[in-house]
Amino acid sequence: MRLKNQRATNHPILKRICLFLLVFVLCNSINFCYANTYKGTVTDSITGEPLPFISIRIANTLYGDETDIDGSFSIQAEPENQLIFSFLGYENKTISLKKQTGKSIQIKLVPTDFKLAEVEITAKNSYSKKNNPAVDLIRRIIAEKNENRIENAAYYSRKTYEKTVLGITDLSTKSTNALGIGDVVKNSDTSIVSGKKILLLSLKEKTMDQYYRKTPKTKKQIITGRQEKGIDDDVFAEGWLTTYMDELFKDVDIYNSNILIAFKPFVGPLSPIAPDFYKFFIKDTVYIDGIKCINLGFTPFNSANFGFMGYVSVDDSTLAVKRVSMDIPPSTNINYIDGLHIEQHFEKNEQGTMELIDDQLTAEFYIVKGTKGFYSQRTRNFSDYTFNEPNDSIMRSFSGTELILKDAVKQDSTFWNAHRTDTLNINESKMTVLLDKLKKNPVIRVIMFGAELLIKGYLRTGKPSAFDIGPVYAMFSSSAIEGFRLRIGGESTTNLMPRLFTSGYLAFGFGDNKIKYNGTLEYSFIDKSYHAREFPVNSITISATSDIRTLGESPAATLSDNLFYSIKRMQVTNMMYYKQAKLQYMYEDLSGFSINPWILYEQREGAGSIDFKQRISKDLETPKYKDIPYLYHNEIGLTLRYAPREKFVQGRIYRFNLKNPYPVFELTHRASFQNVLGSQYGYQATEFKYLQRFFLSAFGRIDLTFKGGKIWTGGVAYPDLFCPNSNTSFTIMQESFSQVNPLEFVADQYLSIDIGISTNGLLFNLIPGIKKLQLREVAGFKCYWGHLSNKNNPMYNSGLLAFPGNTGTLTMEPYMEFSVGIDNIFRILRVDYVRRINYLQNPNIWANGVRVSLNFTF
Repeated sequence: MRLKNQRATNHPILKRICLFLLVFVLCNSINFCYANTYKGTVTDSITGEPLPFISIRIANTLYGDETDIDGSFSIQAEPENQLIFSFLGYENKTISLKKQTGKSIQIKLVPTDFKLAEVEITAKNSYSKKNNPAVDLIRRIIAEKNENRIENAAYYSRKTYEKTVLGITDLSTKSTNALGIGDVVKNSDTSIVSGKKILLLSLKEKTMDQYYRKTPKTKKQIITGRQEKGIDDDVFAEGWLTTYMDELFKDVDIYNSNILIAFKPFVGPLSPIAPDFYKFFIKDTVYIDGIKCINLGFTPFNSANFGFMGYVSVDDSTLAVKRVSMDIPPSTNINYIDGLHIEQHFEKNEQGTMELIDDQLTAEFYIVKGTKGFYSQRTRNFSDYTFNEPNDSIMRSFSGTELILKDAVKQDSTFWNAHRTDTLNINESKMTVLLDKLKKNPVIRVIMFGAELLIKGYLRTGKPSAFDIGPVYAMFSSSAIEGFRLRIGGESTTNLMPRLFTSGYLAFGFGDNKIKYNGTLEYSFIDKSYHAREFPVNSITISATSDIRTLGESPAATLSDNLFYSIKRMQVTNMMYYKQAKLQYMYEDLSGFSINPWILYEQREGAGSIDFKQRISKDLETPKYKDIPYLYHNEIGLTLRYAPREKFVQGRIYRFNLKNPYPVFELTHRASFQNVLGSQYGYQATEFKYLQRFFLSAFGRIDLTFKGGKIWTGGVAYPDLFCPNSNTSFTIMQESFSQVNPLEFVADQYLSIDIGISTNGLLFNLIPGIKKLQLREVAGFKCYWGHLSNKNNPMYNSGLLAFPGNTGTLTMEPYMEFSVGIDNIFRILRVDYVRRINYLQNPNIWANGVRVSLNFTF
């Protein structure tokens, strides 16, 4: 059996960009039809007052919109469509768009007086929570939800079948014929969101046995069958698209206060704050499967905020949810999603508990407004519920939350025919034939080759490839010392040797005329699918490197010779050449625990403004120094890391965290020994890091990072002291200080805190004119307190290396900086203003700065 944590295998911005570019180019290489935009106003036919929050639907689809606060609307539709206008207290009105010209559409709804319970709702009624039976009902539902959810049971288990499809929307007959696939897709599916035709590109199926225990709370699932067909096999072969889509549309629990959609916390209709976030209306009473149910409609007070519109059907006697149908309002401040619909159906079991039987999430995306993007639908069917205590061996047999049976990917057609709860339709069954024809088209082949190169960052040298060249984005860079830098490298794959991997690079700086290199040999104790860094890692690595590094600046989640990181706000010259030999072991557990011991030896040589001068006299007034051409440095270290329920996208070099509300802890100890292998200095140092994201429901989120460290010994050379990590680029970087210069402050003990705040446009959504731009406010605060003891200060301890010219120490006052910014500019850009609060008297500092990033987020 193969074990795997239920983690995804920093979603990289590059990969997100490339996914969108791939779909965008593919969409626009095959002519799509464009919808027209229809605008108008809805008013009361008697009073003439504009009507806000009127539901607008395109007939025979789930796609729609609603009027804003002044009764106006704007919706994209085809001329042959019909629009249906509806709202509680008014007669429905249907219009044909064929009869509409370019003028504004004026809709007048006729009120109907009727009573719900003891409240009469007419055209003149304004919404009020006071004495409102719908609000009273939702409060009762919220009060009973913990009793009604299935997780209230001590145990349960069930079988699950899941099917996910991904495709392009709105494909014309002319386009499919031009691509040579007209005969395959002539009876193509249509989206239930918009009614547009769909060209399916990917199909995934999965069968699972799921287990739940209330105390201690435990969820496990065993994957018994899994198969994937489609574009993923070539462009996204490393499985990150599956990972990203799984995290993009997580499980929807209608009882949860927050429902994560597209990495955003949406306020659930059964949240404790729902009566203050939503308008609720009792629609009617119906019988569903013989159970008398109340249909309760809801829509956000402010449809730009992260909420849903739709209805829940609840059991009239127990107030348990029987059925859910809800959408994201079109005016929600979220990017790239053109429509999203959720359907859930529950059945009452013998114990009287409602069991989730069917769950369907359907979404349509766009890249550029006005062009069509792609379609995704995930369908889940649940069966064979049992509430007996599960076999304890299941809960203890594997760490993590998910186990994939060894034969899961080998299941044949007989297995799938037996386990599918619904047969594949004609387009799903023809997936392989369709893609084979697409790949023969030269335009599509070029697009797929470019997308694969950009997304993976490596160029395959064959099919199958035994050695990949890359990463491509590190081939060209520059620095103040090296000038223009050219690099070529690559790494082997399992097609060369299944467990032994080689990698390396050669680089040359045209400014310093020096050759740099790296050679790495890694042996994995477990099988890999393609490359060495696939999760989980259990390997031993030996490497030899000769290169250059900047002291005081170490970018997170990117290479230091990344082309885009080469653009600096200042000339950085405090650099150091090094030759390093390193041996390390890495072990990752499926529960989120990892251990990384290492041993290394370095020869260091100053470059640029860095030189090594050792103080040889105790006289403070007239100190004497001697030059040390090389520093020799040995080190052993150990890092322990624990990240429970961590999710990430697996990259070839880095993993890109898909942040969730669970903490990450990291503890590192490093030791160096003086006079061992010629090392002039030694130390014992410990560092701790804690980071976590806190979701604040409708109010956004807070990202918190806390770090601390202490050097326990004296006589430490300044390259090994602590210093705040500087970011001298114009980009927004994680875990760094934007206005600190490299090596500006050094310390042998420190504490730092980094707070990032995003409110999802909470303030901008209140401004009518700005609201439509869907801007989002962001803010941040960073603080670094550090202290350098006399035993590690060359002013008080002879024999230490003298500090470079602009290096100093902090007083009792910590260094601080803050930022305020606007995110989601043109849907892709974030701009921050950064202000340095103190230590403004230091030389060559920038008190104010601007940082930008391409931020492809939903």
